[in-house]
Amino acid sequence: MRKSELTKFRLHMAKQIKLIAKEKAYPEDSGLPTFAQKQEEREEIEKEKRHEGKIKLPSHKATKKILALEYRPEDKFVSLLKSNLGSRLKIDETKNEFRIRVRQPKLFIQKTFRIKHLKKGISILIGKLKSKPKGYTKIQSYRFDKAQFLKSEVRAWLIKYKIRKH
Repeated sequence: MRKSELTKFRLHMAKQIKLIAKEKAYPEDSGLPTFAQKQEEREEIEKEKRHEGKIKLPSHKATKKILALEYRPEDKFVSLLKSNLGSRLKIDETKNEFRIRVRQPKLFIQKTFRIKHLKKGISILIGKLKSKPKGYTKIQSYRFDKAQFLKSEVRAWLIKYKIRKH
C-alpha cells in the first residue's frame, strides 16, 4: 500500500471505531447485530422468563404502580418541572433583566468578568475563578432580557437546559 492509501484506510477505520463506540453497535452493513437488535432480543428473553415465572417482580405497591403507568414523552418534562431542579435557583429581578447566579461573584477575579451573548435576549456573565486563575472561564450568571422573557419562561428554560447551582 502506498502512504496515501494507508492514511485513507486508517481514517476509515478510525471513523468505524468511533461509530461503534458512539452507537455501541456495529454498522448495519457489517452483518453483525446492531445494538437495537441486541436490546430487542434481551427484552424478548426477559418477557419470556417473566411469563414462565423465572423472574419474580417485587410485590411492593410502588413497583406495581410504576409498572401500571404508561410512558408518555411529555411525562419527562412534567417530572422535571415538578422536581426542584429549577426551584433551587433564585431568579433576581432588575429593571431590565432577570439574573440567575450560578456561582457567587466573590469566587471570581473581578477584572476577568466578560458578558457573552448566547442568543437574542439571553447572555451569560463569565469570569476566571480565584481558585484557578490560569484556568478556563466559568459561568457566574445567566441574564434574560425582561422585554423578551417572562419569569416562568426563564424558569422553564433553566429546567430544559438543566442549569444548576455550582
